[in-house]
Amino acid sequence: MCGIAGWIGLGDSNVPGSIERMQQAMASRGPDGSGTWRGQHVVLAHQRLSIIDVAGSAQPMTNEDGSVVVSFNGEIYNFQQLRRRLSARGHRFKTSGDTEVLVHLYEESGADMVQELDGMFAFTLYDGRRHALLLARDRIGIKPLYYWHSQTTGELLFASDLAAMLANPATPRRMSKHALSQFLHFGYAIHPESWLEEVRQLGPGETMEWWKGEVKKKAYFQWNYEPDESLGDADRATASLQESLQSAVASHLVADVPLGSFLSGGLDSATVSGFANQARRSAGSPVDSFTVRFWVDAFDESMRARSIAGDLGTHHTEIDASQLQFDRAFMNQFVRSLGEPFGDTSSLAVYILCLQARPFVKVALSGDGGDELFLGYRGLTKQRLARHLRMAPRVMRQTAVRLSARRSAGWPRRLNKYLNLSLQDDAGIIIDWARRWEWDALAALLGKGLFEELFCTDNPLFPEVRAKIGQGATGGFSEQQMQFHMLVDLPCDCLFKVDRMSMAHGIEVRVPILANSMLTYGQRLPLSMRSRNGRTKEPLRTVAEALSPTVATPSPKHGFGFPLDAWICRDLPTYWREWEVTARLGAAGFNRTELDRLVQVYEQSAREGRGYNARSLASRLFDLLLLDVWMENYGVVV
Repeated sequence: MCGIAGWIGLGDSNVPGSIERMQQAMASRGPDGSGTWRGQHVVLAHQRLSIIDVAGSAQPMTNEDGSVVVSFNGEIYNFQQLRRRLSARGHRFKTSGDTEVLVHLYEESGADMVQELDGMFAFTLYDGRRHALLLARDRIGIKPLYYWHSQTTGELLFASDLAAMLANPATPRRMSKHALSQFLHFGYAIHPESWLEEVRQLGPGETMEWWKGEVKKKAYFQWNYEPDESLGDADRATASLQESLQSAVASHLVADVPLGSFLSGGLDSATVSGFANQARRSAGSPVDSFTVRFWVDAFDESMRARSIAGDLGTHHTEIDASQLQFDRAFMNQFVRSLGEPFGDTSSLAVYILCLQARPFVKVALSGDGGDELFLGYRGLTKQRLARHLRMAPRVMRQTAVRLSARRSAGWPRRLNKYLNLSLQDDAGIIIDWARRWEWDALAALLGKGLFEELFCTDNPLFPEVRAKIGQGATGGFSEQQMQFHMLVDLPCDCLFKVDRMSMAHGIEVRVPILANSMLTYGQRLPLSMRSRNGRTKEPLRTVAEALSPTVATPSPKHGFGFPLDAWICRDLPTYWREWEVTARLGAAGFNRTELDRLVQVYEQSAREGRGYNARSLASRLFDLLLLDVWMENYGVVV
């Protein structure tokens, strides 16, 4: 994987003069080499992380006559098949990597070339014959791509992450209020929105062509549920999954550098690691597997992961998460790695995992995508419970909401949450379940003016999320839940986290569960087959249990979290005051009095003992701290 950046316009401009600064901002994405290609009113830049054809395949790369130029981030897993076909048609290759396939495939198929790619990627391709530029992103959004299109000059600036965009002084720095509302609700910005008002994200499965100062986007892939009843047979569904995933893992093992796998106590990573180890053992050596060991038992799955590694026969290493130090230097580095505010604290676990694994491997396979593809999240059943409460008369539920709201804790508070959810439509239940703040707490935090601007509307909140939930959904509530996790949570949370944290340390993380064949399988597998006889994530669970007996032993689902409260409880209040966070957030429109009160409440809870409320407050304050450090480091204004 790598980092890309570039610019194209209709005439002279000061914008491309800062391309080198953009490259420096994403140097960790490609520490092995740097390249720039300049033409008339166009610049393409590249930071390389050498994985395949290490000595060759420098970028940007051109075709034979220099009329087609590409800057590419990612991996194409079917490049060898494409290369053989192109060679048979007379194309000549100078390298042995996957990048060169793109320029020749474009010569054959134009922008439709993306339909033939199986991989994770974001790339730009310049057609010098037309002075046109193509941007493309992989089907499910594993690799990121941001752009700014000037409505006045028609020029286009783009890069792999927002930090690189902000390194160019031409990038408008006004914060998107809509992204702020998304962050406070979901914990992340949702494509095509970005944290900057005039910068957008290219969506998963999209291409965009720039020509004569205009841009045109096109969806070349859409995730839709299209069940195949032949997979309603358990044995057939399991056999089809095993064939698809085993093939996907094999294609993800191609690398000219050391490769390993990330292994938690879950069945997703166990299955990927197991198939990888089978393939590598046949070649003579086991796979190196890595897991994180936490100092808080509730988060630690290292013993279970160690047992799974023993079942699989991997060469296993445990990484001690307690080495991560919370201070200002770390926060600055962490925010630079993210490039934007991001509220999933499991990113801290991925950060330390990639940091400590990098001396041993340059590529790692992970099990990301399994929960989304097989509906494995714990909250899904609770959402369905809220939906079942609709059987009670609406007036009765409204009365119960008012009565339970008088209690601020315990079961009445939980009941109030479910009753409130039951008053919403299906999309509203899914969206509201993801909410990170209680409405009254959020109103106090933001103050009346900012709260009304962000969240008070005559229409339902987050219409862009509702559109994704309803995209192609013709079935019931479970299908809508899957749409949310595949189209929103997966690219904007899970894959964002993995990309930024791995690229911060120059390590490439591959996700075989999201290969093209697996996406097709996920679209075809009937929803009824994903949870059967009290067992979730079927038939993946059956495949995993055949690889590791430990997977079959009962264990509560942990998720890959991070003990944030235990990590920051002693230092957060002190740092908050020393760094003058309240003053800066107050200037951005937040309620200073409420900010100080939240810190005092958290400080008091540290003295009186921890609990759910303290853990929840730790996460919220950390979100606000990230927002503050980001705004200060990058000069972003509200």
